[in-house]
Amino acid sequence: MKHIQHILNRTLTVEDLSFIVQNLSDRITCLESANTSQSQSREPESFRRTIGPDEAARMLGLSRSRVYVLSGQGRLPVHKVGHRLLFFPDDLEHFIRSNGRTLNPGKMMSQKKADAL
Repeated sequence: MKHIQHILNRTLTVEDLSFIVQNLSDRITCLESANTSQSQSREPESFRRTIGPDEAARMLGLSRSRVYVLSGQGRLPVHKVGHRLLFFPDDLEHFIRSNGRTLNPGKMMSQKKADAL
């Protein structure tokens, strides 16, 4: 950058302009590749919607207390942030399907089925 500033303090030649254009082109390419790699390196999880225990319970058809029990046992995919429990809906859907169940949002699951999870 200092070299370009030095060039700009005098009368420009064709070679100077060529150098400046090439330098700017290289910088743009570098910025574009940095931006692309940064956007690709972001974990999609950081942009995923989270829900709390109440909504997770409704989604799973369980009581709120059962959600806490399963989470505490490590049987339910949960992310703890401080004292808050956060759930990713797609993780819960995968959890239910991997246990041979289907989602019936809002419909309470029987205690027997909940115990089998």
